[in-house]
Amino acid sequence: MTWDWRPMMAGPKHPRHYDGAFKRQIVQSCESGKPSREIGAEYDIARSTLRRWVQDIRDRRLEMEADVSEQATPVFTRRQA
Repeated sequence: MTWDWRPMMAGPKHPRHYDGAFKRQIVQSCESGKPSREIGAEYDIARSTLRRWVQDIRDRRLEMEADVSEQATPVFTRRQA
C-alpha cells in the first residue's frame, strides 16, 4: 500500500489545504525550470494555484529583503561617516 499525498474531499465546499513545506517544494520545482503543466499534472494542482504559490513566496522574499535592507541602512551610513 502506498501513501496518498492528496488531501481528501476536494471541492468547493471542501477545498484542499497544503502545508507550507509542500508548497515550498512545489515552488522550488517551478523555479528550477520544471514546467508548471507537468507539476500540475503530477500533483493534481491547478496551474493558477501554482502561479499563486510562486507569487506569494516571491512576495515574501521581497518583503524579507526589504526588511533586511532597512535594518542594514543605519549600519552602512555609520560606516561611511
